[in-house]
Order: sequence, then structure tokens, then C-alpha cells
Amino acid sequence: MLYKVLTLLLVSATLSFGQFELDVCPNTTHCLTGNVDFFVEIPIPEGTDPAVDNCDGQAFSQMNYAFEANFESIVVVADWQEPESVKMGLVSDCFGEVDCLVEVTCTGDGVLELVAEGLEIGKRYVLYIDGCNHDEVIVAEVGIYPGEVNEILYGLDDMTLSQECTESTEAFCPGRIDINIFSEELELWNGRMGDWFFHYWGAEEGEFIVNSLYDINLELFEYGSYVLCLDHVIFDCIPLYPGLCAEFSIIEEQVIEEEYDVCAHELNEGNWVPFEDWEGEQIDGPGEYRFVGETECGCYIDQLVMVNEIPEEETEVIIELCPQDYPYDFLGEEEYDYSQTDIEDLLYIDEGSLLEDYDGNPCDSIIYLILVNEEPQTRCSSCNLPLSLEKGKIVVCLPFDNGTIDVSGRNTIVRPFGIDYDDNGSKENDFWEALLDGRDDYVEIPHIDDLNTSVFSVNFQFNKDERFENGPVETLISKGDANTGNLRFNIQLEKVNESIFNMKGNFYGSTNTFELGLDGLQNSVWYDVAYVVESDSISLYLNGYLEKTIAVDQNLRGNEESMYLGT
Repeated sequence: MLYKVLTLLLVSATLSFGQFELDVCPNTTHCLTGNVDFFVEIPIPEGTDPAVDNCDGQAFSQMNYAFEANFESIVVVADWQEPESVKMGLVSDCFGEVDCLVEVTCTGDGVLELVAEGLEIGKRYVLYIDGCNHDEVIVAEVGIYPGEVNEILYGLDDMTLSQECTESTEAFCPGRIDINIFSEELELWNGRMGDWFFHYWGAEEGEFIVNSLYDINLELFEYGSYVLCLDHVIFDCIPLYPGLCAEFSIIEEQVIEEEYDVCAHELNEGNWVPFEDWEGEQIDGPGEYRFVGETECGCYIDQLVMVNEIPEEETEVIIELCPQDYPYDFLGEEEYDYSQTDIEDLLYIDEGSLLEDYDGNPCDSIIYLILVNEEPQTRCSSCNLPLSLEKGKIVVCLPFDNGTIDVSGRNTIVRPFGIDYDDNGSKENDFWEALLDGRDDYVEIPHIDDLNTSVFSVNFQFNKDERFENGPVETLISKGDANTGNLRFNIQLEKVNESIFNMKGNFYGSTNTFELGLDGLQNSVWYDVAYVVESDSISLYLNGYLEKTIAVDQNLRGNEESMYLGT
């Protein structure tokens, strides 16, 4: 029976004296693998200053007990003879910035219980017990009851490798390689007396042990690939396994062959280098440059670069602008106000070339800039009503600025088919055109009721810049179908010769057809045309001026057909 009692006590609890140390930071770190019970004698205070910070900053005869946590929670119970008062607390070790985890303030009840949770595995903690200005020796029985044992090492975040003479973290020259361990509490880990076990394998294999995380390094000289792991850590108790590894290689040589296009102004400065690790001389002109030698780390290095010079260029830049494009800023160098005549300027621009170097940066340039100012009434697209139509409202407006979109605000659907657009060299400005060559390219505006109104106008700008290629008649605008007898109107160009044509507008009433047009128009000339249809007349305007008016005696036909441009 005695054997069974002794076995039970050894497994579940140990009862002893002398586990706590007065005032000083404990030299012994206890390993708790189960419950322990012991007696603590708290002597009468002698006015000493304890080496262990406590939670309330006041000590009398503070008794300290250090242990390593391989569990996440702990319960401590103290019993003593009344009426003396006792307090307890748990702090994070004895050095550095000490944190108070739990405290139980002074009480004379004869029993105290301290409960701590969230302990970090592998850390050292100090449990203290003290009287409260007592004048008798206090003998207390203390029971420590740890939670579930865990073998995971918390707080170590990452491991990387480095070499003083290279920026790489994966490829190194033969020689010393520094090992870097990252943790939010690195000072705590370095303050522990322990063994850190490292193992590496690859072109060479080996292992080593260090006692501190400061200034860890490894020396390797065999070329090839490697893996380095921090296998485990032993402080005072059980092994802890961080699971940190890093892959790397020892390289034999560094060979670089590259070609660069460099702006003349950079080479003229005489100190251009192709990249940060270039070991050769500074470069001041085009040609082939080579460096062969060793780096500070002992790596063989062969660097070859071919340098091509981009000279300053003289470029003519022509930009066509409309009045609304002004003031116009050119490359952030010059700002121009509107002029009725074209603007010409010779600019020398630092780093303003249309040519770019190897890194995408512009070179210096001499630019002969020409700003062509177009007349708004003949060329520049706009949704402003001309004078002849200023009493109306816009139903559909297509300025062809980088697309076929109705910008009248009425959200009318517009469908382009096979249309190409010309930006006239000014992509960031309102100067676009729709190119209609008469071969399966047109614009469709689906029918809306406003297209059947008895009073309306059509205003458009056009330039016939090529000869007739698909017959002697080309249609600019139409609504309705002549084959079904519901044609409402069409506006056509009719060939006279290779450079002259007539424009004819045909408007269809219930029984009569009304014709109104212009003769002798020329190729490659911009025309601004407006047809104004009223209840008793149709008028034709050219470039804002009234050309002709004819009387009408009936309203035009209505239909539900789409309106087409360029069919």
C-alpha cells in the first residue's frame, strides 16, 4: 500500500521546500510537467529592493519562482495561517520590459487563487508571493497546477539569409552567410540560456548549435543548392519545434550581358552606370564595356554591356486644334493661347523627346511645333446649334469625337458599322472624323418619334476627299426606303467629273417631291450644310449663309425606318 501512495504523489504532485528565492531573479528555471505543491517561508521584511518587478510596485519580502511555460494556462493556490495578509502575481521574467500578467492583491483570508491564461509556449515566467507589511514569518503552502502541455514554439515568425556584399536572399558567394531570425520579442528569446539546433544539407551537409540569436552565421564553400532548417530549441525543459527553413544556393560566377539605349545627355554627364552592381568604370559614350574580376564576397564576375547613344533629334510635330482645345499645354513645357492664325515654335526640351531610352524615359529633343488652328464653323465638330437653327432643339448630335455616340443628352441609340475614325494627329483633343468609303460602312440611328416631326433641320459637315469609286451617286443621309414607297428624304452627292460634284436633297411629301441642292462643289473642301424644313418651306444654308429656299404645300411622309448616314 505504501508503494502505491508514493507513486501517486510522484505523478500528481511534489511537496518540498526551497523552490522560491528571496528578492533575486531566480537562477533556476523549473520545468512543470504536472502539478506541484510546496511550502514557502516569507521572512520578515528587511527593506531590501527586489530584483524582480511586481505588479503593484511595492515589495516587502518578495519570494520568486521561475518556470518555463509549455502550457497555455496555470492555476496557483496559496494557503497560510491567518491573520497575516499575502499577495501574489505573475510577470514576464526578470529582465527587459517586464509585463504584469495577473495579480491578486493583499488579503488576510488565508487563501489566494491566481488564474493565468494565454501563456506563450517556451517563454519564462516568474511567479511571486509576498506578505503585506507583515511582522511575522509567513509559512504558505503553494500549489501550482499547469494546463495542457503543448510543444509548439510561439513568437518566432521567419528566418532569412543574407550576405554583407550582396542584396540577394537566395544566391550567395562562397564564404560567410548570415542567418536572421525574426520575432516581435527577439530580446526575450536572446535573454534565455538555451540551445538552438540548426541543420543544413545539399552540396554539403552539417549541423551546429548556437546559444543566442545574435550574430548567427554559417560558412559554406561548395557550389550548389542548400536547405537550412532551425530543427528545434531547448531552453531548460522540453524541445520546442519552430519549423523554420530557408532554401538557397552558393553560386560560382556572375555573368551579365546586356544592351542599353542611352540618351545623349546622360552619357555627356560622364557618370552613367548600367545598374547598381556594375563593377566597371563610369560610362561617358557609346561602345562596349566589360569588367572581369571578383566581388567583395569572392564571386567571379563577368559583366559585359553594349551602350547605344540616342542623339538629340530634331522633330517636326504638327497638331491640329479647335478653339475649345485652348489654352493648350505641350509636354508641360509651353502653354499656348488661341490664335486665329497657325502657331509655329522651335523648342529645345530637356527629356522631352518622342524617343525613349532603355528605361522608358524620354531623351532631350529639338521640336519644331506647329499648331494648326481650324475654323470652328468649317471643321471643328461641335454640338452648338448654328445661327440658322438656334431656335431649335438638338435631337441627335454625333461629333465623332473618338466614337459614334449621341451626345445630345437625349440618349438616342446610335449603331456604327465598319466605321474608321481619324484623330488628325491630336488624340487628346476634340478633332475627330468618321471616314466613310461607301463599302459596307455606315451609321444607323434607330427610329424615334422626333425623326417624323413636320418641322426639323439637318446640319452636317463633310469633305469628299476621294473620287467616286462605287458609282456616280453617293448618299450622305437618308430616312426611309424608296423600294417600299415610304422614303422621307435623302441627301446625295452626284458626280460631274473627277473633281466636281453636285449635292441634291430630295424631300418626299404624300404626292410631291421637293428638290433642293447645290451645284459645282469641289473635292477636298470642307462644307457646313444645313437643311431647314418648315411647314411651308425648305431652306438650304451653306457655311452659315442662306443659299436657297423653296415652297412646299404638304408635310413630308412619316415612317418608322431608321435614319442612315453614309449608305
